[in-house]
Amino acid sequence: MSPILADAIDIPFVFGLGLAVLIPLMAFEIFAEAFILRSVWRLPFGHLCRFTLFANLWSLIAGIPTKILNSWLYSFLLPEDLPGFFARYSVAVGIGTLVYFGITIAIEGVYAFRWLRRNQHAIARSAVWKGILAANLATYAVLAPLHYFATRPMHQVHEFTQNTLWTKHCRWQKRYRIRPSRGRGSSERELSDPVTGDPLAREPNGCSPAASSQRGLHRRSSPRYSIRKWQQSRLQAARRS
Repeated sequence: MSPILADAIDIPFVFGLGLAVLIPLMAFEIFAEAFILRSVWRLPFGHLCRFTLFANLWSLIAGIPTKILNSWLYSFLLPEDLPGFFARYSVAVGIGTLVYFGITIAIEGVYAFRWLRRNQHAIARSAVWKGILAANLATYAVLAPLHYFATRPMHQVHEFTQNTLWTKHCRWQKRYRIRPSRGRGSSERELSDPVTGDPLAREPNGCSPAASSQRGLHRRSSPRYSIRKWQQSRLQAARRS
């Protein structure tokens, strides 16, 4: 009998899809940056293609910890409520792209000086940074918008919030049974305090008015009882009967 797995990840499919996306993007970066560097550094195009290949591989490896850093930044930049998340998403992605860009410039610049020294190419320091900056500006100008439009949330916030206006005038009532520790029978009480407000709106403390009201109602009116006392009362009632 074969097991049924929920939310299983098809590793070969994911790996193949990653390569299908990575290879064309990497080829574009290699040839585009080599073409721009040729006009700045005045070196053969073939040599520059080898340089841009390894430079982009190093920046790709550096992108792993940069991704973790951006995830940490997004936890501060993006609010938890849906309207705020959608409103600030483009700003957060823009800041994350600038972080990627800065790390890429630093990694490829350091590798460029090492590569030029190993291959004995005499190029001024200012020309090195000028070429690295121009090449990455060109590739980021194309790939950054593609990344944003390919990975942004496809839904509009109105798809989630347009039908929640009824909560502003909603009234919840809570019923619970209390079994006293002494005596027989049970009593039922009804809490009539309303819990109103839009659950998607947020207050300065970061929670919605409805959630705050509901928690306050629970704290004010929830019964306090002991399971041990309840068991003892049941045992006493059984003995009396």
